Amino acid sequence: MAKRLFTPQGKTFNLGLLALVLEAVSAVALLATSSYLISRAAEQPPIMYLMMAVVGVRAFALGRASFRYLQRLALHDAVFAKLANLRPNLFLRLSRRSSIEIADGLERVTTDLESLQDWTLRVLGPGIQAIVAVLTASVLISVWYPISGIATLVIAIGSLATMLVVSYRSTAKTTHERSVVAAELRSTLIELISAAELIVSYGLLQKYQEKISWLEKRLWRTDFRFGVTLGFAASITGLGAILAVVTSASLSHFTYTRVPDHMLALAVLTPFAVFDVASNLQSASIAFHRFALSKRKLAPLLTEDENEGTGGVEIGPLHSIESIDLTLQREKFVLPETSFVLPVAGISVLAGPSGSGKSSIAMALIGLLPYQGSLKVNGVEVSTIDQISLRSQMVLIEQHPRVFLGSVRDNLAISGQTDPILMQQTLELVGLLDEFSERGLLDLELTESGANISGGQAQRLAIARALMSGARYLILDEPTSGLDWENAMKLRDVILELNRSGVGFLVVTHDMEFASTLGDFQALNLLAQEH
Repeated sequence: MAKRLFTPQGKTFNLGLLALVLEAVSAVALLATSSYLISRAAEQPPIMYLMMAVVGVRAFALGRASFRYLQRLALHDAVFAKLANLRPNLFLRLSRRSSIEIADGLERVTTDLESLQDWTLRVLGPGIQAIVAVLTASVLISVWYPISGIATLVIAIGSLATMLVVSYRSTAKTTHERSVVAAELRSTLIELISAAELIVSYGLLQKYQEKISWLEKRLWRTDFRFGVTLGFAASITGLGAILAVVTSASLSHFTYTRVPDHMLALAVLTPFAVFDVASNLQSASIAFHRFALSKRKLAPLLTEDENEGTGGVEIGPLHSIESIDLTLQREKFVLPETSFVLPVAGISVLAGPSGSGKSSIAMALIGLLPYQGSLKVNGVEVSTIDQISLRSQMVLIEQHPRVFLGSVRDNLAISGQTDPILMQQTLELVGLLDEFSERGLLDLELTESGANISGGQAQRLAIARALMSGARYLILDEPTSGLDWENAMKLRDVILELNRSGVGFLVVTHDMEFASTLGDFQALNLLAQEH
């Protein structure tokens, strides 16, 4: 799975792997050759051997550096190309999901997706280098001292494997503990900031400060234990290097007679190269844990069939919306069985007190909330309809419509339409053409969350965007929340005018005074029950 889905393919990637192998060979050859030549020069003083040593060391050092930069350039290029293909695919799969938490979706397209590069750059690469270095050093030593070569191989494998196991288990344990404590600390801080006045007025500030201090200490202790464990794991590698050198030298000296000093130097110093190259394995074990967590979350999504989880049923223009014994449950409230038929070209008002399930029905209608019973659009269960197809016909406009940072033109272009004439015509339909004309019209720059336009204008801008997408049925969730009566009446006029042109509406509201101004409408009343 990892090789097929997360590992890059192609000539650039293969070039990077080749450079990575040559870098490891060069590292071992650098130390082995330099130790051999320097020892030889010490044995026979002529300057020739010293010059050979200097030239040889420089040659292998330059070769290793060249291979290092080549493998980094090639592998990074291949990895980023792979991520560039995975990212839009992930966005598409998420958009087809019937429901997904915003925080979870954001985590997947940022941290989780970025962690996929760890497999190639921080796990596969160091792993291949370590294997190549161990084998190269063992072979070099075994050419002259077979027993020493085998001992070096066994000690290197044993010490590196122990270090990896300790590092990985510590990472897994610490990650879980830290995530629990960090989540509680984050939640406490948000609660303190968002309700600061209330907390101070009830004299709870000291209690919150003590809790935050306690959680920070827990985080520090967790990080400290993790650092100590990683230090212990790193010391295993260091001890392994010392043991490999001592064992190789001892076996070479006592097993083989008449060993030249320059050959003994090769047997003594070459094992150091193994542990120099393998020094990145500890960070590789940490990166592998991070990659494994991300893979577990992303692999099912990226490998699912194109229509898996969406049903894939396409629907055309709306002609019917109905439910039979529909039941929804959200948090601790459950919506009793309810049945209704909504006129697709008329106006319906879904009323009820807060918590009665109004917004839940709205979300279920566009496939964002699972349900029990039957909920059909054009005679097809919503749970089996392709989400993109459904939302091209029916759009939910939230209580606080999303206004994106950018111009009015940018906000309307999200619909997929970029014709400026069509944009102006649509703005006129919702009564915004005159209101925006003196401020730049389509070029009016909207600030964060639309702070420089009113709530009523944001509602009507969202309606314009929905109309430009081709949708002919709009669900308005508490559209008058935060609006004064004047802006509410402007919104009423837009709803009535668009309805006369064939656009259907479901108005979700508890504001029956506003609802009474919508003329003839079908009323649906809800009363949820605590579960």
